[in-house]
Amino acid sequence: MPHPLQVTIAALRRRVRRLLLLYGISRWLTVAAAICAAAALVDFVLKHEERGIRFAASLTVLSLGVWAGYRYLLPPLTARFSDVFLARRIELRHPILHERLTGAVAFLNEPDDDPRAGSPALRRTVIHETTQDALRVPLVDVIRPQPVFAAVGLAALVVGAIALTATREPELTRIAALRLLRPWADDAWPRTNHLKFVDPVRRLALGRRFHAELVDAAGAEIPGEVQIWYRTGPDPDDVERRPMRLDGGVWTAERPNVERDFAYRAVGGDDRSMPWHEVQVVEPPALREVRWNVVYPEYAAWTPFDTGSQPADRRPLPPALPLGAKLEAWGRVTKPIRSALLRTESGLELPAVVDAD
Repeated sequence: MPHPLQVTIAALRRRVRRLLLLYGISRWLTVAAAICAAAALVDFVLKHEERGIRFAASLTVLSLGVWAGYRYLLPPLTARFSDVFLARRIELRHPILHERLTGAVAFLNEPDDDPRAGSPALRRTVIHETTQDALRVPLVDVIRPQPVFAAVGLAALVVGAIALTATREPELTRIAALRLLRPWADDAWPRTNHLKFVDPVRRLALGRRFHAELVDAAGAEIPGEVQIWYRTGPDPDDVERRPMRLDGGVWTAERPNVERDFAYRAVGGDDRSMPWHEVQVVEPPALREVRWNVVYPEYAAWTPFDTGSQPADRRPLPPALPLGAKLEAWGRVTKPIRSALLRTESGLELPAVVDAD
């Protein structure tokens, strides 16, 4: 049957373990809840839609949660508080016991017939006297519960704040949790702005100027700076960011003398979800052959002038034409086209008819 002194110290050990476990759980809960709340707040502000960034955020939260568990939960679960260790802590709290309590506990853990332990009668006397003195003092005074109460209070404050936020904004809380738990999914934050390009460019002639116009699909105001992002290489992180200009309610951007394929998207307001628009840069159609035909007026009595098919760089025409002459132009280009026009030096533009070939 255990000695009363051993029973008392065993009860003290159980209480210490419970308090330390409660302290560890409170600290871990505080850290884990604060990390999740901070990650959700950052995600809500930045609204990243890149899968890589979302995976990195979820992995960071998980890693910090595991670290906090190792830091605060593992020690109270694995700590071993021996009788001698607790006896020394009691003696520091109650100097009246001097070192007798440690000796008495050590004697209780030794067999009576151990010749190295000294006289059995002397040991029993020490144990009896020490027990009488130890039971007169409050041994639980060795425990300092104030740090535990503070940890529990802080955990309750943090968890309570999160619970209050979840009660007031249940939809936002649900989205925040899903985005942390499922970074691969399409769970998106509700947005005020929904950016879109007006007639987005898909193909562009080599060497031409790229021009983009951006508006909010619902006509909402886009606060702050609006950026257009360009990606010209295979590296997804190699992105060039440039501010767009506001002109009459429309955000515009230009890129002169484009020579290679690229992709573009816009970021502004609270909308960072726009997908990339791919632009293919192609060789523009060129004039390969040209033919000029002049029909003179009747009063001139001249033979019609026809150059026949000529290379595009040769355009022989009479230096002067009489008033009322009719000029016809025919040409062939290197690629299929949808429209063409003839532009004069004075700026006059005459639309042409495009044949099937």
